[in-house]
Amino acid sequence: MATYLVVRFSAIGDVAMTIPVIYSAAKQNPDDRFIVLTSPFLTNLFQQLPPNVEVHGIDIKGDQRCLIRLNLYIYQWMKQADAVLDLHDVIRTKAIRFVAKMLGKPVYTIDKGREARKVLTRKENKEKKQLTPVFDRYEKVFKDASLRYTRSFDSLFADQTPDEQAITSEMKIL
Repeated sequence: MATYLVVRFSAIGDVAMTIPVIYSAAKQNPDDRFIVLTSPFLTNLFQQLPPNVEVHGIDIKGDQRCLIRLNLYIYQWMKQADAVLDLHDVIRTKAIRFVAKMLGKPVYTIDKGREARKVLTRKENKEKKQLTPVFDRYEKVFKDASLRYTRSFDSLFADQTPDEQAITSEMKIL
């Protein structure tokens, strides 16, 4: 059993896109544990968690704004983790990766395709090629960590019947 520290702090849409990937990996690796660190207001996106997933909010705009304080705060999860999966690749997560490497933990990082975006958006001589979708980039991080992974996520509420009455009553109000 391994414990993976999964880090993605901001951009509500980007964090929401991690959910199918994290849930798929968690269900296919039931003996492994996944600790997801994200912004506090985004923790509510994670509903119907698989039993081997836990989500924690890290206040990167408040108490954990300073990189040193952030790493001291994250250290409690870092001690439990066998590897770090960085789905963000920004200065804060680079600091976290540095500490993980100092502790001898393997680190797997998303390739955000920054160079391909520069080539696509430069003023002259643009190279118009399809960029790798974000889902594929997230999935690659889990595969690079040698986790079993195939896309298997259907819905946050796949095991429940939706409350259609709540939906239709909302529509009547509109």
